[in-house]
Amino acid sequence: MRYALTTLFCSSIFAVQAAIACPTVSEPLSLQAEFADPDRHKVHRQGIWAVWYDPAVFDHSDAKVTADGLDAARCRALTVNKMVDPPSARAGLYTNIYLHDPEADDGLDDAFGNGVGTNAFDMPFMTLPLGAHADRANLSHEGFHIFQYSASSPGFAYDGDSAWYIETTAEWFALQDNPTREDAYATVGGIAAMPHLALWQSWDRGQPGDPEHWMLQTRQYGMHQFLQYLVETAGLSPATVTQDFFTGTRALPQQVIAAAIGHDQMAHSWADYAAMLTASTIDGQGSPMPGWLMTTAQRDYALAERDWALEDDPLAGGIAPVSAQIDLAVSAGDWVSPPRSLRPRPWGYNVVSLINMDGAYQVTLDVYDPATMPLRLIVRRGSEWQLARIASGSMLDLTGADAAYIIVANTPEVYRGHATRAYQLRLD
Repeated sequence: MRYALTTLFCSSIFAVQAAIACPTVSEPLSLQAEFADPDRHKVHRQGIWAVWYDPAVFDHSDAKVTADGLDAARCRALTVNKMVDPPSARAGLYTNIYLHDPEADDGLDDAFGNGVGTNAFDMPFMTLPLGAHADRANLSHEGFHIFQYSASSPGFAYDGDSAWYIETTAEWFALQDNPTREDAYATVGGIAAMPHLALWQSWDRGQPGDPEHWMLQTRQYGMHQFLQYLVETAGLSPATVTQDFFTGTRALPQQVIAAAIGHDQMAHSWADYAAMLTASTIDGQGSPMPGWLMTTAQRDYALAERDWALEDDPLAGGIAPVSAQIDLAVSAGDWVSPPRSLRPRPWGYNVVSLINMDGAYQVTLDVYDPATMPLRLIVRRGSEWQLARIASGSMLDLTGADAAYIIVANTPEVYRGHATRAYQLRLD
């Protein structure tokens, strides 16, 4: 992140580096450090990095571990992801990294957190608290932000409806270290908690009156899972995820992705992803679907993280993982729609719960341009979830279902804004 949130993940060394030639530093670099005291702090120079530390608090081995992790991130960023070095390196300067223990007198500002900032020389620097300095995936995440500093694309600015992509891509980049780690998808609970929000909702960038809650304002961290889903199932290349930071494009990241894989592919992938995420998180029961990214342990960790956030700071009005409910014992044949406040925004989705079902039903969707509102049905029988692509007019076999939900995905050819979309469903 850009400068205060600590996101800690562990990882293994990148296997890919054995097969690629990592970029070297062709010119000698010079030191220019705003926050270090040369009489007190020591510095470890490695590659493009100058790692500063107080020898009374950290050892040289700590600085070496940090530099090794950042070197690994640089290697992958510049080769696989087609990124470029930060402006400091291109200006002949080391990029400064400050190791900091807020509990110790180490000569650094106690306000330093875990993240990246810009110094008085208009160059990026990084501060790493004790523990985070040796966490390989954390170094990948924060290191990725260093390489974003040379971005030249107005469409990828850290603002408006593109701001989400800054943290999403950093988290996605870090995910590649160890996607099987238990906390690899710790932040996806914020997506499933309020699924009607736009894909690009981030921080306070939404509709006026949206809840100001940590879990919702930082849900863009969890969107790394959708990027990974697109890479694994829809043919999105890792280079496409990141290279347009540097092409000067005015297109938003979501537009770039849609152009790369096609709007229809992105729409169907979004609906499938929403269905699988719902099946994984809606009641905490059942086994992962084939092709789904999260293990049961990762699901449980994400739900615990969500519950912790809500316990620490209760959300006024509560979460809304389900937008509407159809009781088929009493409402079969009736039109049902979500409340206005929960209507899906662009590239958001609704979860409609079906209860008291028995047998087969025909679903009807009433909406303008139904082709841009794909439907999915997820059904759990015992511990097994099943997913079906459905459309208005489809027959739904709910015989023996223990749980069933319809996913209503809003996928217009609109890639900005937070306008809601009205629709209604009927089951006969």
